[in-house]
Amino acid sequence: MWLTSGFLVGVLALSLPISGATFLPRGANTTAANDKLQTWWHSSGEVNPSTPVLDGNVRQSRVYTVEVATTGNSGNSGDHGYYDSFVYESIPRSGNGMRLSPTNDSLGGNVDGVSIEPDVGINMAWTQFLYASDVTIKITRAKGYAQPDPSKVVIRPTTTSYDVTSKGQSLYIKIPYSANGQKLSVEFQDDLWSYHTGGSDGLFVQNVDPNGHNYVSSYNSTETIVGVEPINALLIFASAFPPSDQVPSESSNDTYVVPQGSVTTLQNVTQSTVYFAPGVYWFGGANHAILPPSVSWVHFAPGSYVKGAIEYNTTAPLVRATGHGVLSGEQYVYQANVADGYTNNKSDATSLRMWSGSLMSNQTWICHGPTIAAPPFNTMDFDGEPVSYVSDYKQVGAFFWQTDGMEVYPNSTFSDIFYHVGDDCIKTYYSDVDVQRLVVWKTTNDPIFQMGWAPRNVTNVTASDINVVHTRYPSANSVVPTALIGASPNYLNSSATNNANLSSRIANFNLNNLRCEGLCPSLVRWNPLQNFDNFTVSGVSIDSFPPNSTGIGQSVINKFTNANGTLVSIGGESPGGVGLTIRDYYVGGEKISIAANNWQSDQAGQMNIDAAYWGHWTIE
Repeated sequence: MWLTSGFLVGVLALSLPISGATFLPRGANTTAANDKLQTWWHSSGEVNPSTPVLDGNVRQSRVYTVEVATTGNSGNSGDHGYYDSFVYESIPRSGNGMRLSPTNDSLGGNVDGVSIEPDVGINMAWTQFLYASDVTIKITRAKGYAQPDPSKVVIRPTTTSYDVTSKGQSLYIKIPYSANGQKLSVEFQDDLWSYHTGGSDGLFVQNVDPNGHNYVSSYNSTETIVGVEPINALLIFASAFPPSDQVPSESSNDTYVVPQGSVTTLQNVTQSTVYFAPGVYWFGGANHAILPPSVSWVHFAPGSYVKGAIEYNTTAPLVRATGHGVLSGEQYVYQANVADGYTNNKSDATSLRMWSGSLMSNQTWICHGPTIAAPPFNTMDFDGEPVSYVSDYKQVGAFFWQTDGMEVYPNSTFSDIFYHVGDDCIKTYYSDVDVQRLVVWKTTNDPIFQMGWAPRNVTNVTASDINVVHTRYPSANSVVPTALIGASPNYLNSSATNNANLSSRIANFNLNNLRCEGLCPSLVRWNPLQNFDNFTVSGVSIDSFPPNSTGIGQSVINKFTNANGTLVSIGGESPGGVGLTIRDYYVGGEKISIAANNWQSDQAGQMNIDAAYWGHWTIE
């Protein structure tokens, strides 16, 4: 049962045994549900590192258990003040292999961006709870792991410091309350994987599984390390309790409470709100939640886990997706094409998004709280361009390519987001948008900020406090730019450099406090399809670049013209003719500037900008 106050005590139910499944050696759990702390649990947790879990089960971390206590109730004497917080897990391909279809187990077909990860055991675990005061979390790893040493644990982003201690097999982290929430990666330095280039698929090689993908018995000097990540990642999402207007009444006559279990359709719902209460729901790999016109609000209560995707069909002026439950794409194949039986057949028009539908520019979409897991394709695309307010949003387990971040439509605001992405992360295609307080974990394809693929008229973009905690680009690339700030060439002809539209312009773009930890890609890599003016990047910190031989750290702006040979302008309508200004740019702690003469491609700054644009950009 679910309680709204006090606490819940239950018995951990063992999942039915299937190949690859094991069970946590714990007999009971206690969760909190009061005005200071709310945690939750799934009795159908399945510890299964390699195959799909049962429909009614939730994949549970093979390594971690997490407990949470409010400050003042976290004494180590028996740790009686701690409550369990379920630790979810996502694995590459969700254990499905390279399936072509959701209706059979045949394998093969499209390369999907997953390489050696299943062979070396890469996975991503996370836990989520609601809090209203400072808390301490207690992390315990499974039997066989060493006792934790706080000095050998890194919490990212490293821009925030935490009080970390240990006792026995457990690590304790004090997390202060923040109305914006906290999103952090807890990384044990005895559990890291170094990604080496050199795979036959253009990705990575591994030396642990002779029967696995891209195996090498030992690494050679050309198989360069381009990224270092945890094998067993652990993310902590501490969220403030949502405002009352973001929680619909479960008992209202205008609320449809979805029965737990298999869901075949929601198209007959007449109420305006669809409510997923705590529990597990699944649509199957050849179905998704197609909402009728009556429904304008979908709510995922804490403790709900929905295997599906959402499609809106309402004309209501205000549309919502709220709650701190999980919406998981784990049952879908890569690039699931709805028009082709949800098969692995890419279509920019009909491959399944986790959020889709008929929303238009005269509508507003509010998305607050959900976690998206294992998306099969681009995360969100609507038919029109609704004003979107997205906050306290999390995307995890995005091991596939094509797993973009959301579209940031005109006049939208995005804040307090965690993105694990395998493609374009922050799509700055539209004007008058604000993006702030993002934590990004990037895999192998496309940049953090993307403003290319077509000529664009964009003005008044602000972005601030962007923390990139991991990247692992396998090689330098300008079509799918290996960059923090990128602009791809035209989608219709990616090899052309004479297809710019000089009547279009990107202007008044301000990016403040951009930080990248570990091995990082270049700062900028642009194929300018339109003019640029007043583009300012301030406060950039990059830990380091991969070795120069990879070219991954090289910032490049290529020379582009229109069909008549007229050069794209950078700074044509900017003060002093300078269209790109970079301020307070640091690499490995060294300040990069024109005056310091360390900006060049063979120096710390690694700037390699076409001579046609010299004098129209600067580093101060």
